[in-house]
Amino acid sequence: MKTFKAFNDLPIKDKLVLLCTFTTALALVLASAVFITTELVSMRRSMVNDLTGVAETLGSNVKSALIFRDNKSAREVLDTLKAIPSIQCAVLYDGNGAIFTTYWRNSITFSHHAVLPRNHMYHFGMRHLDLYRQIQFDGETVGTLYIRSDMTHFYSRMARYALIFFAVMGVSLLMSYLLLTKLQAAVTRPIFELAALMRTISRDKDYSVRARIHGKDEIGLLAEGFNQMVTNIETRDAELRSYRKNLEELVYERTAQLTTTNTQLQKELAERLRAENALVESEYRYRTIFETTGNANLILDENGMIAMVNTAFEHLSGYKRGEIEGIMTWMEFCPADMLEEVTHYRELRKSSPDVAPKGYEARFMDRDKMTHDVYVSAAVVPGSTLTVASFLDLTELKRLEAQLRQSQKIEAIGQLAGGVAHDFNNILTAIIGYASLLRMKMGDDHPTKAYIDPILASAERATHLTQGLLAFSRKQVMAPKAVDLNDAIRKVERLLVRLMGEDIELKTSYDTRNVTVFADPGQIEQILMNLATNARDSMADGGSFSIATEQVTLDSIACEALGFGKPGMYACITVSDSGKGMDKETMEHIFEPFFTTKEVGRGTGLGLSIVYGIVKQHNGYINARSEPGLGTGFEIYLPLIRPLEEEETAQKPRRIVGGSETLLLAEDDAHSRALIREVLEKFGYTVVEAIDGDDAIEKFINGVDLVSLVILDVIMPKKNGRIVYERIKEIRPEVKALFISGYTADIIHRRGIYEEDIHFLTKPIMPDDLAAKIRDILDSKG
Repeated sequence: MKTFKAFNDLPIKDKLVLLCTFTTALALVLASAVFITTELVSMRRSMVNDLTGVAETLGSNVKSALIFRDNKSAREVLDTLKAIPSIQCAVLYDGNGAIFTTYWRNSITFSHHAVLPRNHMYHFGMRHLDLYRQIQFDGETVGTLYIRSDMTHFYSRMARYALIFFAVMGVSLLMSYLLLTKLQAAVTRPIFELAALMRTISRDKDYSVRARIHGKDEIGLLAEGFNQMVTNIETRDAELRSYRKNLEELVYERTAQLTTTNTQLQKELAERLRAENALVESEYRYRTIFETTGNANLILDENGMIAMVNTAFEHLSGYKRGEIEGIMTWMEFCPADMLEEVTHYRELRKSSPDVAPKGYEARFMDRDKMTHDVYVSAAVVPGSTLTVASFLDLTELKRLEAQLRQSQKIEAIGQLAGGVAHDFNNILTAIIGYASLLRMKMGDDHPTKAYIDPILASAERATHLTQGLLAFSRKQVMAPKAVDLNDAIRKVERLLVRLMGEDIELKTSYDTRNVTVFADPGQIEQILMNLATNARDSMADGGSFSIATEQVTLDSIACEALGFGKPGMYACITVSDSGKGMDKETMEHIFEPFFTTKEVGRGTGLGLSIVYGIVKQHNGYINARSEPGLGTGFEIYLPLIRPLEEEETAQKPRRIVGGSETLLLAEDDAHSRALIREVLEKFGYTVVEAIDGDDAIEKFINGVDLVSLVILDVIMPKKNGRIVYERIKEIRPEVKALFISGYTADIIHRRGIYEEDIHFLTKPIMPDDLAAKIRDILDSKG
């Protein structure tokens, strides 16, 4: 601003000189810029063409050397670059991207680790031009040539252009300034005379003077017009003096009248201001309350038209005030099924305001046709036909209430699963144990042996159901380890083919990158089996079932988009089918326990609940997507870990060996105790039975030197297994122990049993597993 003000204060002659000089300089700069830019582009193109020609020549000469791996010939070809001073270095890569040979001028050491491009490429740097040229033979790339050229001569030439530009510009500006200094006088002298004349007339009020006319140009016409204006002013000045005298007399009379009127108006104005201030203050209080209550508020007229809304109502409805006030009615925000009820409330407020309810729950439909649960409070404004309504959005509260009910339902199922696990596992131990003993005693050709295998298979399914319930309640004992998801899926792939049937195609896709997670392999297989079973039931007429693994990275934006998860690296299992799919309402309940869309007798409603429990137990996340007629897909995200450096060696088939030692068995369940005793005696052991904790301690004291191993149930009457073991160790510290239990992992942890230095078996127990475990403990050192 100071620069423009200083320019405006300059004389016209200086302005004229400056403007012409600036215009000349600007024209010179633009012309020089266009010339230098054109020359710069031409020089760059010339450098690229020259270097490309050199590269093509070298490529043709080293092609045979690359094919026959003749490093010496290739080096001789590159040494010919000494004749071109601007080339600093050249690197020849073979077809695999490895350096084949190099050339350096003046023993320059230069480290080049560029990623080779797939096509021809050049790149201008600050000091160098880099060129990549592929060398091809019979349509196949056999190598890549990299050349670096110095751009010193390029910048020298540009410096000469700049020097010439500044010299020409300086000379031109000097000549322009000298020429304009001489010419400006002819233009500015008449203007100076006219300006001086105007100052004289303005200062002395002498209208008799006239301007001298120098010619018929624009300045001459201006002088002629000035003289005519002075003549007119002189005439008008006489008239104004006469008018002024009359006006002064009239003003005096009117001033007296206005003084009287003004005094009266001031009194009326003061009274009106007091009333307006009171009204403004009242309106301010009302608007502040109306806007800041936190609820969505509106005012309706007697016909239901919305007269006013607050900011919270804009947010709730999705509309702006200008789209609502005086345009829309309250009924336009009501779902169709609530119009009758809302109309009844409105008519009741008109006819019997004392009887009408002050508030009620309703549903509110916003601009996007999304429905909100709201609590409406309405009241008629006293002395008017207007109604004030306030809306409290209950949508989030209702969602949290539903989540609370779901959480309580899941907790109840978890408590139920933990409560029945112990008794159910004792029953399964007896079923599996006695059936296994019966199968051992039968020959392969025994006619009733065919009935034993279905019994064991059914018991095994019951075991999986129990484990599934425990996984759902997060009380299952896991044996996690590093698991490659690709290997885990391949192991269960054949079983899935048999499970799905011939009319369903199984497709698998494996990520070649790391997809190793820390998980229980059995529970990963159970996830796949449950999802495959659901997919099979949704494809009654056949279809396809796909399993894919992928390594993914979830950042904060991805987690926000998914609605779950923490940023980090994950292994993702994507399971999808081409079945009939599910609608949105069904999708909201798929992970609820006992929820099923199958007919009676076809499902328990626990499959997806168990999957959800297992995923959460592994600190993972699961996302489901489905649409009617478009199939269903699940994405399971499990935290990624580093893969094992060595594959675990396959376990050799174990050979079960018995023994002749004396074992103390403490088990409060009579059936389990009888079965375990019979199994151990079959393998040659002597078994001493105890029915509770006190009985176990007493039996051990009586045979303290004979007992080699104590088998203790974790939870027993009078004293639990841990207390019994600590008492026995006080009597004989070196005695060994094996703990067994059918209770859930959290109960076992509270008893201090599930530790690395403790031997433990979970019910139901297979006879072979029990015998093998006892032999391993007895033969172990320490």
